[in-house]
Amino acid sequence: MANNNLKNEIKEFILDELEGYEDKEVYGCDLSWEITMNINNTGSVNCSSYLAKEWIKENFDLCGDLYQQIAYNYGYVANPFESPETFQVQCYIELVKRIVDECKLVKDNWNESITLDKETLQTLKDQIESVCEKLDDWLL
Repeated sequence: MANNNLKNEIKEFILDELEGYEDKEVYGCDLSWEITMNINNTGSVNCSSYLAKEWIKENFDLCGDLYQQIAYNYGYVANPFESPETFQVQCYIELVKRIVDECKLVKDNWNESITLDKETLQTLKDQIESVCEKLDDWLL
């Protein structure tokens, strides 16, 4: 069973990040990367090592699974004990990808450019809400 607090945290992160995307163009396959670009560039979700450590503690079981999946997918994963903020960012990137990539709009336009006008953004937000409602296991 998914951690509903974490699911809502990631969903809200996605929806908040999408606020600045009106009239931008992005390929479906790149959307999750675009959404997480800011935290990837800064190397932190909340600019706090302490908060990152607390987040890892709260989501310890999932973090173990994510550690293995990130290592498998990308060949590198930050050590959560040495670099908790970087590890948290990697987890966010993976979790955002799992939600965004399940959206019909993204799947239908995987190799196509999408103009994120007001209507398309609303469709995407609705699909993100729908995906999150149906998501009962983070490890799809």
